[in-house]
Amino acid sequence: MSQPVKPATPHQQQQPPQQQFKTRKRETVVKYEPSTFRDQLLTLIPAPCTFQQFQTLIEQNAEKLELKRYGELFFELLIVGGLLTPGGNIGYGSKKLEFSCFESPTEELKSRVEFIGKLVRRYKYLQIQLEDTMGHILPYANKFGENTVKLATFTGYLLSNSTIPATVLNHLLKDHLVKDSTSLTFLTLVFKSFLTEQTIDQLSNVLRKSGIDNKLMEFFPESKRQDEYFARHFEGEGLKSLVDYFKKKQQGVVKEKVKASLKEMFENDKSSQEIVTFAKQQLAAQKWNETDFIELVWDAFITSVDWSTRPDQMEGLLQKELTTHGAVFENLCTMPKTEIKLLQKVQVMCFEDARFLRLFKNICMSFYKSDVVSASALLYWYEKGAVVQGKTTFLKQMEGFIVWLKKQEEEESEEDEE
Repeated sequence: MSQPVKPATPHQQQQPPQQQFKTRKRETVVKYEPSTFRDQLLTLIPAPCTFQQFQTLIEQNAEKLELKRYGELFFELLIVGGLLTPGGNIGYGSKKLEFSCFESPTEELKSRVEFIGKLVRRYKYLQIQLEDTMGHILPYANKFGENTVKLATFTGYLLSNSTIPATVLNHLLKDHLVKDSTSLTFLTLVFKSFLTEQTIDQLSNVLRKSGIDNKLMEFFPESKRQDEYFARHFEGEGLKSLVDYFKKKQQGVVKEKVKASLKEMFENDKSSQEIVTFAKQQLAAQKWNETDFIELVWDAFITSVDWSTRPDQMEGLLQKELTTHGAVFENLCTMPKTEIKLLQKVQVMCFEDARFLRLFKNICMSFYKSDVVSASALLYWYEKGAVVQGKTTFLKQMEGFIVWLKKQEEEESEEDEE
């Protein structure tokens, strides 16, 4: 017979259950030992050793060398031959890394760059570490003597195959480097190196993407930041293509400013006379080609109007604006070539913007009535001056108007003969 269960005493009820706690293991702190890494790397290299053998050793021992942890130190060794210390001194340890950029002949720098590019593509984490390493080394560009030339050439090669971005060049914009012209000399060597591998168009693209194209003048000492000195320096270094690019970019900036000013004048309903006066002043001051300039004026005009109206009201709005500002284009189209260029510009716009597709003829007729373009220009455009974009559509659209123009020309010709 089972015994009755005794009720728990108050003391027993208050006893909390015993909890078991796991002892947390202490995290192992691994020391960061640059000199140990350097010595370990140097120990791996047999004597004698070719660069091909060295590459194989690195690829086979990447994990053992802990490149993910010591990537920056690895690139320091591969560039300067030792470990960089504060002040720009180099700690070599027992020996220099014979395959470093500084210890290699200039003609072998490309092979060093190709090896680094291969490593960066294989171990993606090395990309940032390489950029950081360049950021540590470049501020000491004035400390390396003859090796500065190698470093600049090496940097140019790295940029040319997109192993590093051109933003690393920002590290040269230190006051002490700019002041003693180290930045300018280094940058010039980088460009020369780059252009042995790539074109000026590719260089300009790299500079534009990184924003360096807007800072080129900052690499010059403050007293020499003039366009004239810029041109003289780079032309003297055989880099006229860079000078031409810089001038083109400067012109582009000026054109955007002029276009913005013209747009504002159109928006504020300035008189045609005021707009023409301003436009001609800029045309003369910048020595621009009238044929190209008319495209800029048209862009300013067309972007100054809010075209977000109902489709059935587009024609009326367009006619109103063309009538208001027709005198501007009449005064700026002083040559047949300019008239043809304007017609081609309008043709491309009407093709690319569906809102204007059916209005090309209206624009041409307005130009004709306002004496912006002559009958001869319109006939030339129709017969052989039309560009490819929308050509068939617009020729058909203009067919009736062209027939009328030809008839008018014939009648005028007959009257002259009489």
